[in-house]
Amino acid sequence: MGNHLSALFDAWDLAYDRSTETENNVNSDFLFSGIEEYRDSTFDASLFAMLGVKSICKNRWREVLFAAARIPQKYLITLEPAIRRSQTDEMRARGVQLVIPAVLHDAYLLQR
Repeated sequence: MGNHLSALFDAWDLAYDRSTETENNVNSDFLFSGIEEYRDSTFDASLFAMLGVKSICKNRWREVLFAAARIPQKYLITLEPAIRRSQTDEMRARGVQLVIPAVLHDAYLLQR
């Protein structure tokens, strides 16, 4: 899934780095604007975004919490259908916005 996202971001000419190491030797899957800007403490942190990529979330979604500490709101894309409501509630409470394809939306609504 990461290669497909890279191709999409490249097609849109977005500034990002992939699989970059931020704090505590933790990798972020995608870091927008890029790692050099992220490491520059004078760069406006509101211009950053972090996207985690997990084909299966289960408990692995928590890994995104430890990447890119300068970014409080993180995004996580997955193809996993119907994650439990308790998990999506916890994601939301911890600042993780779940991103899923529209074709999976109904599976999530059924879990409510």
